[in-house]
Formats: sequence, C-alpha cells, structure tokens
Amino acid sequence: WSDHTMPISDLVIGGGVAEPYVYVCSLDHRVSVRSLVSGRLLAMITLPSALTALAVDPLEYHAYVGSSTGTTYKVSFVEEDPEDHSKHAIEEYRTSNGLVTSLALSKTGQRLVVGTEDGSVLVWDTVTGQQIRKSSIGSPVSTVLVVEYPLGMAGRGRGRAPESSFRMKPLGNFSKVIGSAGIPTLHPWETSLVVLDSH
Repeated sequence: WSDHTMPISDLVIGGGVAEPYVYVCSLDHRVSVRSLVSGRLLAMITLPSALTALAVDPLEYHAYVGSSTGTTYKVSFVEEDPEDHSKHAIEEYRTSNGLVTSLALSKTGQRLVVGTEDGSVLVWDTVTGQQIRKSSIGSPVSTVLVVEYPLGMAGRGRGRAPESSFRMKPLGNFSKVIGSAGIPTLHPWETSLVVLDSH
C-alpha cells in the first residue's frame, strides 16, 4: 500500500467482521481508507495540514483527524460536500494552538477527547460541534483514552465503590514519538497519567 508519501502518524482498524476497513492518516495531509481483506482503496481525502492523530466513530460514519496546526477535522463518509457532491463533507474544530497528539471517542461517539502538545485536553460534543470542556495539565499530552467504568476508578459494575475500595495504582509515564520528517517541531515527550471524570 503506497498511498502516502510521508510517514504514517496514526492507524485505526474498523470493527467490521466480514470486511474490516483500515483508516490511515499521515504527515502528507492525507487520510486513506482500505479494505483489510482485499486491500482495495475505498477513499482518499486530502486535508489542509499535516495529520497527526486519528479516531473513527463506532458506526464508521465519521473520522476525526488531528493536525499539526491544532485543528481537528471531522470527515464524513455518509455526507457530501454541499458545494462539490463528489467530495466528503468536512468540518473543522479549532481545538488548540498546538499540535494535536491524540484523539479518543466515547463508546457512543458523541464525545471526542483531544490531547495536544501544548498540554490541553478538550472534550467536544460531536453532534453539536461545541467544545464542552477544556483542561490544561501543564505538559504535552501523549495519549488520551476513554474507558467506560474502569476498575479501580468507578468500582465494579456501574455503581461507584467506596472511596478506599479498588484504588487505582499509580502508572508510569506514557511516551510517544512522532516522526519529524517535514515538521521539525515534532519531538518525543513524556507525561503522567491524568484522569478526567466524564461528568
């Protein structure tokens, strides 16, 4: 598969059983979608800036793609551009002034969590396109995850455990490296685990 001319920055494999799709973004501004089984190219979308992070909603109707400029793009696979019906509809979320390092979606796909190199963690409502929360951790964010009822944070099942029960053990630092080809400001970093309550 030679769809991309610059380093791949993120990859997501869809949840399809018969023919899962592979979503890839790269520093050459492009997002490609291929069949994992046949290798057939299904879509190629070019965006305005180098792409650094990727998330795909549970139904695979939309891809969310973070960029080196701080913009996150919402690419629709089911809606057309109203001005050019041969293209996919694209929306922009101005998420930060720093490079987008990581994206994660809630189980329903209604909440998008964005981590950035300037230390911001943002939560967006994907239905309304509104930012609903912003926090700063003071150092670059390497990875954001959405975990439903994680053991040790919310206890067993859906109810909250007593404060002292199932306390989560500290984790070591996360680290992530993005290739610097074409973007000299990218570099390795490390940061500690930060937990945000979904409420």
